[in-house]
Amino acid sequence: MEKIYKIAVVEDDEPLNLSLVRILKKANYQVKGYLNAENLYNDLKIDPQLFDIILCDHILPGMKGLEFYKKLKKEDINTNFIIITGLNDLSLAIESIKS
Repeated sequence: MEKIYKIAVVEDDEPLNLSLVRILKKANYQVKGYLNAENLYNDLKIDPQLFDIILCDHILPGMKGLEFYKKLKKEDINTNFIIITGLNDLSLAIESIKS
C-alpha cells in the first residue's frame, strides 16, 4: 500500500495558499493550509508527527519561514521542510541550505 504524505502549506497569501492546497490534494496528498507559522506551530506542539512535509513561504507575518524552521529544529520537531520565496536573495538561499 502506497503511503499518502501529509503536507502543511504555510503561505499568507490566501489565494496562493488555496491554490497550493488544491494542487497538492489533486496529487493525492493530505494537505492543510496555514496563513501563518504560529498556527502550525501550535498544532505541532500537540502532535509533532502531524505532517511529513512542511512547505513554507519565507516572508510571513510574525515569524519568517527560516526562523520557523530553526525553532522547530531547536525543539526537536523533525519533519521535511521546504522554504519557498519570491525573493531574489542568494544569501537567504545559502542560509536555508546550510540550515
